[in-house]
Amino acid sequence: MTPVCSAASFLIALTLSFSALAAADEAARITHTAGTVGIQGGDGVVRLASVNSAVRAGDTVTTEKNSIVRLQFKDGAQITLRPESSYRVEGYYYEPNEPKKDSFVSSLLKGGMRAITGLVGKRGNRDAYKNDVQVATMGIRGTRYGVRLCETKEVGGKARSSCEDIVQIGKASTTPKDGLFAEVTEGAVSITNDGGEKVVSLGEFAYVADKGTRAILLPEDPGIGASLPSDLAVRPGAGGLLGFGDTASCTLR
Repeated sequence: MTPVCSAASFLIALTLSFSALAAADEAARITHTAGTVGIQGGDGVVRLASVNSAVRAGDTVTTEKNSIVRLQFKDGAQITLRPESSYRVEGYYYEPNEPKKDSFVSSLLKGGMRAITGLVGKRGNRDAYKNDVQVATMGIRGTRYGVRLCETKEVGGKARSSCEDIVQIGKASTTPKDGLFAEVTEGAVSITNDGGEKVVSLGEFAYVADKGTRAILLPEDPGIGASLPSDLAVRPGAGGLLGFGDTASCTLR
């Protein structure tokens, strides 16, 4: 007897096939969001993000003013973006039974972020995890860390720093200079650029001026912000690089 396939059964099979491909291509999901958050695909199409939105390799996640978002990756990693930030997942591969193929490559294009690393970079090849932050590349040693890029651009005929909301400790009237600020709240990170590599450990703060200058350790917390809203914090009271105060109105519950 010759099997008969209806158009409906073929459509169902095709839909299931596409769903499986989409799931395999998925890198992360949005778990928390407040304000306006967009996801731009590799095709240039932008969609508004909401809780449970999928993020795939090639996608760029952008937060507007007074907006925040947290991404949960398949390997357990988390990325939280501060307002006016842009973060792209360049490439991602994680399958529980294929540790040698692990890959997590991303770029912070502007703004600031806090990260909790997952299994990629810890269960085999530690170089599988790379986060480009314009002036350097972050590698991990099993860690939680935060970074913020400070850039001065001309807006309306006036020079404006992206970090003008920050007040440095002991320098109340001084906006942090341009470059990358980083802090480590667990483990360690390597910061590498054309100037060389610098390992930053638990409780240390670092600064990178440009691509050609090696990262340096700072003698104290640069004071470039307060903790995240409690429901998005990496841990209670942790970190200051994202620029949120303890009374931030965008706390999610």
